[in-house]
Amino acid sequence: MSCLKNARKFYACILCVLVLISPALPCVGAMEDATVLLPESGSERTIADLTRKLSLKAIEFNRYILRYRIEANRQPKWRFLRYSVAQEAQSSCYMTSGIIMTGHLGAHVNTPQFIHKSIVRGALKTGMVGYIVGGSSSAFELGCNLLRDWRNSRDGFSPRQAIAYLSQSLKEADQLMMERERLVNALPEGNMRSKLMLEGEIFKDLRRYYLNESLIFQADTSEFRTYQNVFYLLNTAANAVATASSLCSLKGLSERKYSGTGSVLEIVTGGLLMGAPLLSSALAVVARKHASHMFGNKVGKADPLDYAHMREILKKIEMLDADGGATAAVQGLPQRIGLYAVGAEKFRYTLEEEGKTLYKMRRVAVQTNLFGPPIGGTVLAQGILGAIAYYNFSRNPVTLTKAQSATRCNYAGALASTIGGASAVGLTAAALIATLIYERKLAKQHKLPNQLIEEQLDYLDKVEQKIRNAT
Repeated sequence: MSCLKNARKFYACILCVLVLISPALPCVGAMEDATVLLPESGSERTIADLTRKLSLKAIEFNRYILRYRIEANRQPKWRFLRYSVAQEAQSSCYMTSGIIMTGHLGAHVNTPQFIHKSIVRGALKTGMVGYIVGGSSSAFELGCNLLRDWRNSRDGFSPRQAIAYLSQSLKEADQLMMERERLVNALPEGNMRSKLMLEGEIFKDLRRYYLNESLIFQADTSEFRTYQNVFYLLNTAANAVATASSLCSLKGLSERKYSGTGSVLEIVTGGLLMGAPLLSSALAVVARKHASHMFGNKVGKADPLDYAHMREILKKIEMLDADGGATAAVQGLPQRIGLYAVGAEKFRYTLEEEGKTLYKMRRVAVQTNLFGPPIGGTVLAQGILGAIAYYNFSRNPVTLTKAQSATRCNYAGALASTIGGASAVGLTAAALIATLIYERKLAKQHKLPNQLIEEQLDYLDKVEQKIRNAT
């Protein structure tokens, strides 16, 4: 989640390209009435043209990253609502099954010969319906993720395509910066040359920062995607095993030997439910490291932006601009710095809000998934008690004492499942209501992640239009 915490800094820096390193272009917003000042020589004109190309390249790069953020983080509409409702239905069936079994077995702990198989059969079928609903829900969400990845690949927003795009864009920017630096070094000594050289340093700082933040975002995205997909897969598998367990238990009502198999499968189900979040987290960490390694090999690595160095450069530029002797290439610098500050604050605010919101939404989703271990523990307990009841007390010859012991074990297991189901019903409902209220509030304030990014995309369109109109 480190990328989400640092995201507010990333796109704020883009304005350095748009407003600090465009000496021959009018500024946007506060600079709408500024006059375009023509360079005084051919080399200066070429430098201004290279700066313009770098600015447009930065806008293109920025726009792709913003859209990639949208597509990479996009979740199917109504996912949280429908998945929560499905899990609520599963938990309700599980709880109902436990209540029926607890009530009936509890009434016949000492008289197991009067237990009605039809009641037990109904309870088992009720629980099995819940397992089928829960497993189908997880399988459906996994399918939605795979479909999303396919569409992203088709539209050019897959992780590999993003790496290829970033690599090519950085190579093109490097060529432009090298040509610009060569021309700037050839200028005569003076304020203009010094100022343009400092602007080149800003370019280099921003390049390193773009590279570092892109790597972090790529790693974070891979980590979350892996966690989500593995969790859905394991949850689907757990519910499939649980359905098989219910079928064996139903068969065991007529052929006792299947009861033991049903209990063993229930133990496996409990283990899968308990281990799903842990295994998902472990594989997500592996995926993050792999994504970082692949990105570093194909694109490169860089250190985070040194803001102290950036402030030092800006201070030097201000001193040069205030020292007199300004030419057409450096006039208007104070206004550009002012616009940079305003624009940076705008980006910092919107990305900070986007990062906070997305981080909280992901945390809520993970917390909802973490309900699995305690609930899985009750399933595991029921399976263990069922296995004890069968393998220790229900094999031939069956005496009344053994039957009573087996019934007590099954009763305790049913009680555990009732507690687990009731807890899941309450926790899932609370998480669903809280999340829906939170999202509704953000939507009214236009602070949902996609809303904030769309606003930034609109702003980039306006900046790009200003730059193109200046030519």
